[in-house]
Amino acid sequence: MVADEYYKLPVLKQFFILTNTFPAHRGEGLDISLKRPREVLKNKGIVLVDFYAQWCGPCKMTGPIIEQLAEEVNNVKFVKVDVDQNQELSSQYQVFSIPTFLIFKDGQVVNQFVGALGKEGFLSEINKVTQSSS
Repeated sequence: MVADEYYKLPVLKQFFILTNTFPAHRGEGLDISLKRPREVLKNKGIVLVDFYAQWCGPCKMTGPIIEQLAEEVNNVKFVKVDVDQNQELSSQYQVFSIPTFLIFKDGQVVNQFVGALGKEGFLSEINKVTQSSS
């Protein structure tokens, strides 16, 4: 799948929305194919979850940054959740403002932050978790 096709995909009402995997190195990157929360909760590693909405201006600004990081950072999985399609899940994780980002480590939320960040800001938040893993 090429990046152009990524934006044409239909939105499914599932846990991690967008329906397919964004192209990245080693076939990983922005993993949007997960269908159930337990797949993130069982993941042995680090997962950054982006709670967003299609109508959200700051979400539109951070989307390309997350996609770029998904291509560049190979020790973290990146996942997007459309809050309008996943209201129950958003409530479960107390997502009241968007964009909200949760970082899971071995299935546990270890970091949560709200608002648009630049690439360096995201890397800083990720490094807080990955450096504590070393």
